[in-house]
Amino acid sequence: NRMLQAIGATAGLERSAAAARAKHAEGLRRDVCASVSHFSAGACAAAVRALPPETLVADAVLDQVVFPGAGNIIKNEALHRARIHPLRRTSSLRAEELERVVMEVRDFSIRWLRAGRAPESLIYNRTACRECGAAVRLQKLGERGLQRVTFWCTACTPSAAS
Repeated sequence: NRMLQAIGATAGLERSAAAARAKHAEGLRRDVCASVSHFSAGACAAAVRALPPETLVADAVLDQVVFPGAGNIIKNEALHRARIHPLRRTSSLRAEELERVVMEVRDFSIRWLRAGRAPESLIYNRTACRECGAAVRLQKLGERGLQRVTFWCTACTPSAAS
């Protein structure tokens, strides 16, 4: 009887280890700084689509299950570069818009990783957009926990109603 319990425990540990390896591999596919051979834009997009449809795009980018490694500066700069308003809901994103968000989050993150410091900010912590000179709006956003300071250009970024 003890032998069967030991065999069962070993089999349970093997299943747990396999599940942990699979979870790690799936997380690596969404890691914004993962190598080209591991990263999958499709896995990130699918993770965004799996969120509740009323999720703010700003919250989705900061969700570490969706975009492991993305932080607040990355959120702000990537959404600006993708021309997506942070108050938009994930359900409102067309496929090409979601693809732009994923690729801008990845691009900004990789440039930061390679340079060892944040790339030039176009809107983060600024009062005027470095692209067009228009006013940058600032608001604390976050419906899924911690509210984070969010910046967007009033001219470059279409309204949240888009």
